[in-house]
Formats: sequence, C-alpha cells, structure tokens
Amino acid sequence: MSEDHIDKREFPKVGDYQIVRQIGEGGMGRVYQARDQSGTSVAIKVRKADTASISLDGTARFRRESQILDDLAHPNIVSVLGRGTEDGRDFLVMEYVDGESLRERMQKGERLSVDDVHQITNQIVEALAYLHENGIVHRDLKPDNILIATDKSVRITDFGIAVPVSDIGAMTNTGEVFGSLDYMSPEQRHRLPLDQRADQFSLAAIVYEMLTGKLPLGNFKPPSQINGKISRRVDDVVLRALKEDPDDRFATINDLGTSLDAALADAPVTRPRTAILVATVLLLTLSLVGIGSGWFSSDGTGTINDVSQTPLVINAPAAKPQKPEAKSLQPAPETPKTENSDRGKDIAYFLGLATDNLEAGRLDKAIDCYTQALQLEPKNSMLLWERATVYWQSNLLQYAIDDLEAALQIDTDLPEGRVRLGQICSQIGDYHRAIKYLDVEIQRNPQNALAFAYRGWSHYRSGDRNRASTDLNSAVGLDENCGEAYHFRALLRKRLDRQKEALEDFARWIKCVPDNPFAHAMYASYLSTCRDKTLRDGKLALKHATKACELTDWEEPDALRALAAAHAELKDYPSAAKWCQQALDHAAPKDHPSLQKQLDFYQRVIAAIKKAHHK
Repeated sequence: MSEDHIDKREFPKVGDYQIVRQIGEGGMGRVYQARDQSGTSVAIKVRKADTASISLDGTARFRRESQILDDLAHPNIVSVLGRGTEDGRDFLVMEYVDGESLRERMQKGERLSVDDVHQITNQIVEALAYLHENGIVHRDLKPDNILIATDKSVRITDFGIAVPVSDIGAMTNTGEVFGSLDYMSPEQRHRLPLDQRADQFSLAAIVYEMLTGKLPLGNFKPPSQINGKISRRVDDVVLRALKEDPDDRFATINDLGTSLDAALADAPVTRPRTAILVATVLLLTLSLVGIGSGWFSSDGTGTINDVSQTPLVINAPAAKPQKPEAKSLQPAPETPKTENSDRGKDIAYFLGLATDNLEAGRLDKAIDCYTQALQLEPKNSMLLWERATVYWQSNLLQYAIDDLEAALQIDTDLPEGRVRLGQICSQIGDYHRAIKYLDVEIQRNPQNALAFAYRGWSHYRSGDRNRASTDLNSAVGLDENCGEAYHFRALLRKRLDRQKEALEDFARWIKCVPDNPFAHAMYASYLSTCRDKTLRDGKLALKHATKACELTDWEEPDALRALAAAHAELKDYPSAAKWCQQALDHAAPKDHPSLQKQLDFYQRVIAAIKKAHHK
C-alpha cells in the first residue's frame, strides 16, 4: 500500500513514530511501517478502534501478545521494541523486517523450490522449538505470519492468540475458535484439548502448500505425486504431521524438523518404465533363471539408531540387515515344468535382478524388481519382508511399515517381522506403536535381545524410565554384544546423571560396532563434556573423534564438532575453533546457531588468552 492510501486523519503519528504505510492487517489490529525520530524503520501494530470498544477479551489478547513477546528472544521471532497507548488504543512497536511474507512469496508462483522450502522450514522449526521449550503454543501459524527478510532470514510474527500451555484449558472453553481454518489443527478447530503438536499440524500444512502450491484439504494427494522434485520420504513426514490424532504425529517439533530435513535432502526416486523392464525380463530369463539360492546375503548386522534426541546425529550408511531364514521362493530343479514352476523361475529372475541392483546401490530399481515379483506372488510374506527391508534402507519408512504389516497378516510367525516394525516405529518416534509390536514379539520369543533393546528405548522416550531400565538390562543379559542396548542404556544413564556408568556403556557400544562413526563421535563428545569433570578425558576423546572423522571423510559436522570439543578439553582452543568452523561449513542451516555459539565461545577464549599474554 502506498503512502497516498493512508488515512492521515486516523494515523499521521503513533506516539513518537511517524507512520509511513500500512503493511498488514489481522483480526485485532493493523500493522504499519513507521519511523522513529532518527529515521529508523519499525513495525507498529495498533489495536483496531472497533474491537477496542467492544471486546475486552480482544484487549486482553492484544496485551497478552505483548507480554509473551517480552519474554522471548530468538533470531527467528520478531522482537518487541516498545509499547504504548494512542487515543485509547494499545499499540506495539516491533522490529521492522525488510522483505515479504511467505504468503507474498508463494503468490509469485505455484510452488517454491525444494531448496527454499528446506531453508524456510528449518528456520520455522527453530522458532517453534524455542516457543515450545518456553511453554508457548502459537496457534495461528500461517504464511501471512511468516516473514522472509531480504537476507533470507525468517521471522515468525503475530502472537495475538499465542498462549502458554498452562492457560490453554481456560482459553478454549469460551466457545470461540481463533486462528486460520486452512492451517488449523483438528483439535483446535473442534475446541478439544491441545498442546504444542497443534503447531506441528499447521507447519505441515504450510510445507505441503510450499511444495505443491495447494492446501492439504479434503482427499488430498501425497506431495510427491504433485511435485516430482521431491522423494516419497517427504510424503511419510508431511502426512504423519497432518494426522487427525495428535498422538499419531511426531512427539516434538524437533522430531518433525529432523525427519523433514533429511527427507527434503533426498533426491526423488525415478521409476523405470514397466515396458522396458518386462522386455528385459523376456530377453534375459533363460540366462538368469538359475539365480536365486543366494540372492540376498549379508555379512553385517542391521542397526537403526533413533537419534532424534541425542547430542549428535551422524547419517552413516546402514549396514545390510540380517535376513531371517526364508522359505523357498522357487521350485527345486527337478520339479516338472508347470505354470507354477514358470512363475517360480520368473520370481527367481526378478530376485536375481534385485540383487544386482542392491549391490550397485540402486535401491529404487531393486524395489521395482520386488514389486514385479510380488505381482506374480502377492501373498509371499518373504517377498514383502525383503521389499520392506529395501524401503527401510531407502528411508521410505511408511512403505516399509505397510509391507511388514501385510507380511505378518499372511504369516504371523514371520521371523523378525515385529522386531523390524518396532525398530522402524521407534525410529520415526511412534513409540507406543513400537511397544505394541515388541510386546507381542517378546511374548513369543522371550530370548530376543533386540526386541528388549528397542522396547526399552521406546519406554524411555515415552517417559517410563523404570521399564526402560528393566528392558535394557534384560537385553544386555541376553546378548552381551547387543550394541543397541548399550547405546540406549548409555543415553538413559546419562539422563539419570549416572555419568560413569553412561561412559562405560558408550565404550561397550563401540566394542560392538567398531566402525560406526556415530558411536565414536557420541563417546568423544561425552568424554569432553561430561558433567562430572573428573570423568573427562581429552586425549581419549580426541582419539575417538578423529576415528569418527576418518570414517566420514572429514565431512560429517557432528564428528567435526566432537573433534572441536576434544581439542577444547585439551585447552587447544585454536584447533577447537578450526574444527568448529569446519563443522559449521558442513552443517545444515538449522544447526548453525548452536555451532556459531560454540565457535564464538572458543574465539572469546582465544582473545582472552592473547590479551593476558600481552599484559
């Protein structure tokens, strides 16, 4: 809006600020760009005259917005500079963000680039995580309330209906529904009890719109079916955060952010044309029909580490999971030629082709081969198990869950089926569902250490530390080489402030998985930062941090960060700053603030040491 459209009779000035133009309007007030006496631009939100005269509740909400913002200080949340009253109307003075709203950005085209969505979402997650840590639910997150500055930094604004969690009950019993319906969570829309997961739903709706140019209303498609530039892994994350029941969403906004960050970094899966694949089958069947007996072998142990709430996250390549003893998938050589034997040969062909693709790292093509085999024998539980395994390795977790559940319906005794479901559900933060599957597995096989380990982790993440401790101790008792059990128990003991025992478990974990960079980095980090300073060991931390960096080609930010912390423990702050800067160079945007804070600390120490030497 130009200056010519401002009603100068109403607002030539507000307090000591000269009005320039109106830049926004909400339910309770209008927002103006203004200038102070020095010419600096600010944003001023002024209560509307009509609402000021008829709504005491509106006045309370406006003042509550001011109070909430007073207590917040975050680079991705607009800051308050002052407040006052003009002609009986409250006004709020805030920082002016030179840029545009996300709504204006999206109106320029049908959808945003994946890189832009990635960058914008990471900053929104940072802001929401900060709000939630401070017990605040925004309740009105929408593109209009997300500002993008010219330097691409993001600010969340408009806290008119934001509320402390402790006050939600009193504020949702009035019969009024506040917020924007297109982005509002179901529990908020129906005036049901809500918590911070309501903001998670709103963010998922915004992400869906940024990626597709559409809102997720009614019977909507998964985003990857509209935008071919994103992977199906994004579907798993976004659709889960849009679940009707808050318990079916992620446990925290950080869990959503971590999963979405990884999903958006994935390349889309390109499917080969079916006609070409079928033609290839016809040409090569005779030469490959003998393949099958050893089509999926593994010499590693499968490990999934749920690290959404751990100090370090290292995305090391997953080892091939162990395959349970399978039933025969093709007839014996002496079987007479029948329709079934032909089908068995075709299945064997596809399995051989899947093996070739797996060995070459072409997971998407391997999935296609399993799909072709399942079209020939859709009730084969082992084929479903195998395809689920590749879905798991591809981080297409909901697809893996669907296949495993279908396999268990066919064969309730499927080896490792429920354990794998428990692993995947715990990986995505669905701990109650994980416990359900693992309970059944442990009843059927009380000697399964891995089932106890993941059930223990799920109990821990659900807040039941006593059951967690019992299960993790059982896992270690059943299998002294169960690395997952030591990993999870180390984190539990760390939380319980049993520092020495936690360090011992981290060390045992490394003995079980000596080439896991994540294990080395976590152990190194804890050796450098353990709350009990008598347990710290900078030299040992440096050894394990270096090992983690070597295993990840010196490019994994969390390994580099552990290396920086080890040098700092040894008082080698120049080296600490060097490796912290390296970590910052390789880190995702969402990790920049904490790494920058760590780097700033090292640089302050270096400056202080230099100053002391000069004296």
